[in-house]
Amino acid sequence: MIKMDSLKVDELLDIHWRWFKKRAEEKIITIETCKTIYEYNLFSFWKWIFEWDEKCVEKLVKASPKELLFFTDENGLFFKKFKQNFFWLKNCFKTVSDKNIEDLFYESFGYENFEDGNYKINEVWNAYEFTKKMNLDICPYCGRQYIFTIGDIKEKNGRPQIDHYFPKDKYPYLSCSLYNFIPSCPLCNHQKGNKYNVVKKDGSIKWVPYPYIDCFEEVVNGKKIEHVKFKTSFKFKNDNSNNTGQLGYKVKIKDVDGVLGEKLINAKEAFHLEDLYEKHEIELDDLFERYRNYSDPKIDEITKLILSTDDAISGRSQDEREFITKKIVAIYVKRAKNIILGLPLGPGEKQYPLRKFKEDTIAQLDKTRKEMLKEQKREIT
Repeated sequence: MIKMDSLKVDELLDIHWRWFKKRAEEKIITIETCKTIYEYNLFSFWKWIFEWDEKCVEKLVKASPKELLFFTDENGLFFKKFKQNFFWLKNCFKTVSDKNIEDLFYESFGYENFEDGNYKINEVWNAYEFTKKMNLDICPYCGRQYIFTIGDIKEKNGRPQIDHYFPKDKYPYLSCSLYNFIPSCPLCNHQKGNKYNVVKKDGSIKWVPYPYIDCFEEVVNGKKIEHVKFKTSFKFKNDNSNNTGQLGYKVKIKDVDGVLGEKLINAKEAFHLEDLYEKHEIELDDLFERYRNYSDPKIDEITKLILSTDDAISGRSQDEREFITKKIVAIYVKRAKNIILGLPLGPGEKQYPLRKFKEDTIAQLDKTRKEMLKEQKREIT
């Protein structure tokens, strides 16, 4: 779970509304009874059938995370009124095409046009531009896959899929709400389906983490705060074909308390996170082999090699050289460890695939190694 930047979404709300409003003013919707055909632009249609004026529709399209909860509450007045009016629409009218009323209503909110970029305003705006502006490199649901946006709506070289956090089949009026868009990898988008984040009449709901709020870890005021941890252990895998077996890995995402813990349980089920992370055997094999070769002498060797070619300490006094060397060593010890373990150098807050998983595994190995060294010292003394 990787946190998405809500500030970026806030900056996009106005352009998204301008695009949506222009489309709603221009697009004509046609329905009929047995005697009469009615043609309306979308704003007039929503006003007539659902009593939603332009301000109400704008609230739907620009709904904040908190407002999304209000619009999806099945026991709330908004949802109950929507269901009543939609029932009347379905029973009193039909379409003039092969589409049914459900499809027509879903299309009225324009997500398909947002995907294909058909309706244009002065600024370029479509699904490609949204994922490009969000600049999210890794799937926020699983943290395993790159989701780069390449090209634009004309070239269509590739972009992440857009998952609707609140399913568009259940809440079609939120199908073009910007805070309902979660750029994600195809696997997560497909696996989540429509049974999560649906508020049932009895009040029950199976939440998965919401990337605008929830995450594995985050940096607050320069300090890293961990919300969730991975734990990796060995397991014996049986091969029933010849009664043999081999060592594999068991990955556990440690349970946490509270609302996030409940969401995490559902995320494990929805995205099969633990099973998927266990499949990364090659990465774990490589990490463990590198860690076996990682040692303080190896770190010193790489650090000294870097220092010997560093211009920062050449031509300085002894005191200056010692002071600068300490500073450089503090930086390069971490860099040298990353080199040995095959991790990106100095990624800062930037994400890369399996980052949290690898960092937690290394922390687990460091802790075990430290405990073993303590035990060895006790035996010697």
